[in-house]
Amino acid sequence: MKKLFALTLAVVLCLSLSVTAFAGTLGEITSMHDTVYPEGESGKITTVVIGKTDSEGMLALPKYKDAELLSAVAAKGTLIEAPKSAETGATKYLLAQFAEKETEVELTLTWVQEETYKLGKAKMKDTAPGDFKAAAYSMTNTAPVKIGNYKLDMAVPQGYEMANIVDYDPEEDYSIYQNKGVKFGHHTFGELAAGGKAKFAINIKKNVGASVLVIWAVCILISAFFLYKNRDMLRQAKELDMQKKAKREA
Repeated sequence: MKKLFALTLAVVLCLSLSVTAFAGTLGEITSMHDTVYPEGESGKITTVVIGKTDSEGMLALPKYKDAELLSAVAAKGTLIEAPKSAETGATKYLLAQFAEKETEVELTLTWVQEETYKLGKAKMKDTAPGDFKAAAYSMTNTAPVKIGNYKLDMAVPQGYEMANIVDYDPEEDYSIYQNKGVKFGHHTFGELAAGGKAKFAINIKKNVGASVLVIWAVCILISAFFLYKNRDMLRQAKELDMQKKAKREA
C-alpha cells in the first residue's frame, strides 16, 4: 500500500511539474488593445499585442468566440507562420511562433466576429427619454497566460449617437472621443488573468438631428423653387392689390 501511495504521489508531482513547465513556456503578454468597428451586425476587431516570446519563440494568444481570424502581421519580430489553434483541456487559444526567442514582439491580428453589433435593450433608467439601444462586447482571455494591460475601443454604428458607457469598472480609465468622424467609447481594464473576462457596452440612440436638418433643407428648397417659378404671378397679384388700394383711396 505504501509503495502504491508513493507511486501515485510521484505521478501527481510529475504531472504538476509538467503542467507548470508547459504553462511557463508560452511567453508573456505585456499589453493588448482591441479596436472594434461595426460591419453590419458583425464586428471587425483589430487586436494589437505586445509580448515576449518564450525560449522556443512561442507566444500564446486568446482565441475569440464566434470570430474568424483574417490576418496576423508582425510589426516587431519575425512571425514564422500564422497563429495556430491549441487547447488545454476545454480551453482553446492561439499559438504564434516567432523566429526570435525570449524577445519582445508586436503582433496585429484582424478578426471578424458574428453579432458583435446585434443591438439589444439599453441599460438605462426608466425615466430616460427616447428609444435607446445597447451594443455590447466581451472578451475572455482564453490564453494560459495573463494580459498585463488590456484596453478596448468600441465604435458607435453609423446613424447613431453615443448616450453613455456601461459595464465598466469606474475605478479604471474610460473616455469618449471622436476619430475621423467616428465616435468611440474607450476603457482601460488593466491586468486580465488567464480565464478573465472583460465586458463593455455602449448605449446609443438613432441620430435624428441630421434627418431633421435634411427635412428642413428640403422644405426651404421647395419653398424657394415655388417662389421662383411663380414670381410673375406673385408680382401681378401684388400690382393688382396696389391698384385696388389706389382706387379705394381715390
